[in-house]
Amino acid sequence: MAGELRNWAVMSVVGVIWLTLVVVGAVGRDIHQLSTIADVVPILLILAGVFERWGWRVRLLHPYIVQTPVVRGTWRGELESMWIDPNTGVQSPRKPVYIAVEQSLTESKMRMMTDESSSDQLVGQVQKRSNGRFVLSAIYQNTPTIDRRETSRPHLGAVMLEIYGRPPQRLDGEYWTERQSKGRLEFVGHSSKLADSYREAAAMEFTSAAR
Repeated sequence: MAGELRNWAVMSVVGVIWLTLVVVGAVGRDIHQLSTIADVVPILLILAGVFERWGWRVRLLHPYIVQTPVVRGTWRGELESMWIDPNTGVQSPRKPVYIAVEQSLTESKMRMMTDESSSDQLVGQVQKRSNGRFVLSAIYQNTPTIDRRETSRPHLGAVMLEIYGRPPQRLDGEYWTERQSKGRLEFVGHSSKLADSYREAAAMEFTSAAR
């Protein structure tokens, strides 16, 4: 799906440039005259690739030219698990959680980190729902730290976070796992840097909105 979107993005950019050349009279409408811009096609493709990877994030393009919100960077938040300890009957307390999001116009990849484990995305994307709101969703593989694997085994899970604000100010949503655990997630702090670990994320400085 992401590959198809990228191909359509490249084709659209090249098509718009060709149409512009026709309108201004730089080339004729004859299909055989496509060869007149054959030499610049590689440049057009490079420009389309640069736009898909970086250029689309320019703030002036949002939200009227580019609708996809920019959530790239590291987000700080809280995780509220609904799991209740059967021995004590007490629900787990809220705990700090971070997500690092790498993002292009057509793709996104997320890593979620706590002091007990890290969760790496297997599939996922930023997409627009029928209600007009964008969400960041993913299916992930969770790997607990080695000292916790006797009581907490690696497992699969899913997360869906609604994106609030233009530019994004808050991510809010839920998660579920194959261990039948679930809970809520809320992220309000953002850094443009990408953290590789919980320790690195915990040492970052965060603002209240994506930049």
